[in-house]
Amino acid sequence: MKKTFLYAIGQLKLNNLQRRGQRVLVLSTMTVLFTGIIAFASIPGANGVIYSCYNTNGNGQLRVIDNSITQCKSNETALNFNQTGPQGPQGPVGPVGPQGPQGETGATGATGETGATGPAGASGISEAYFTRQTDAFRLLTTTQVLLSKNVPAGSYIINAKVGAYNSDGDTKTISCRLNTGDISEARLDGNGGANIQVLALQDAVNFNAPAAITLTCNGFNVYADDYVLTAIKVDSIH
Repeated sequence: MKKTFLYAIGQLKLNNLQRRGQRVLVLSTMTVLFTGIIAFASIPGANGVIYSCYNTNGNGQLRVIDNSITQCKSNETALNFNQTGPQGPQGPVGPVGPQGPQGETGATGATGETGATGPAGASGISEAYFTRQTDAFRLLTTTQVLLSKNVPAGSYIINAKVGAYNSDGDTKTISCRLNTGDISEARLDGNGGANIQVLALQDAVNFNAPAAITLTCNGFNVYADDYVLTAIKVDSIH
């Protein structure tokens, strides 16, 4: 009888342990399933929307769902929210901030390579035509050609100089001219060689063909001395 009683008690404990193990197993399984559902659920959705269901029976119950898994019931109305609210209006432009301090000077860059030498330009024209007469006192009584120089066609800068003085006591006038146009005059007092004056002439001219440049002077009883004529050929005259 005693053995039978002890056996019955043992069976009861074993049954209790089995039932406790079953409950633990069920709870563990539910925990795993619930965790999996939570992990699988996407709230809010990929589009940033939070889906929920509002109970319309009057109790005001609201539950958040993953609409890819759960749908609202017949006594519920879908009520959805954006996780991020709409963008507000642009605010006014703020005031200009104070100017910042000047930055440090950057390092000097490397020197660039020297460019190629350009081609040589065309050589300009430079020719001088010169004639001079010294120690040849010429008494003028009418217009006389003192010097003449032949030049080829081209552009020229012309310079001429004549020394003149009066040979008696009366005041005299001498006038010298380049055949290209320039004229110079002087009044000579009657003091002989002590009152020598220099007449200077200058001109610029273009000759389309070879030409002669002449220096002429006009006076009465006056002397011309040390007269010079120079013509310098240039590329062009502007």
